[in-house]
Amino acid sequence: MTAPLFVQPIMREPAGPNHPGWVIDTVFVTLPKCPPWEEIKIGAFDVPPGVNLYIDCVSIYTRCIPGPGSAALLAFAGLAAMRRRRATVS
Repeated sequence: MTAPLFVQPIMREPAGPNHPGWVIDTVFVTLPKCPPWEEIKIGAFDVPPGVNLYIDCVSIYTRCIPGPGSAALLAFAGLAAMRRRRATVS
């Protein structure tokens, strides 16, 4: 089952004077959870029929940020460990 995505286009800029007609697209994609693996399909919806689309380079950076439940559980475990340590020292 595929998780729903939130896709936000960030920037589209020309690739430079040495590559006329080329563009660089930057897109930010948010997943609701950290998946065990990622499958990415790249497509272009704004390419007219008969026009070729060439993809030169794809860079993907993944950052998983724990949800508030995980952070709360970690904080609770830390407090419990501190309390236990104080009880044994006194």
